[in-house]
Amino acid sequence: MKFQWRPEHKAQIKKKIHNKASHRLSKMFRDAKITRKCPYWIGDFIWNRLLEHWNSPSYHNKCAIAQKNRALEKLIFARDLASLLMKGLGEHM
Repeated sequence: MKFQWRPEHKAQIKKKIHNKASHRLSKMFRDAKITRKCPYWIGDFIWNRLLEHWNSPSYHNKCAIAQKNRALEKLIFARDLASLLMKGLGEHM
């Protein structure tokens, strides 16, 4: 099956395909990291390098920092949302 689209849509379609492929590949790596099962499409050499990377102290430090940042972003969002709600409620009282 062959697909065609207008030339003016080429950049937008290419970006969309790249985005979908990137998310899918990230999910496949994340699943492999969690299960610690080597996917059939990753060779032993690469798999062993990935395991070394995922087990390294620098990777664990990076993950810990990212986890703290995500938690902080959630707190800031909740604070800002509460502030907006209180401001909105104040106008109606």
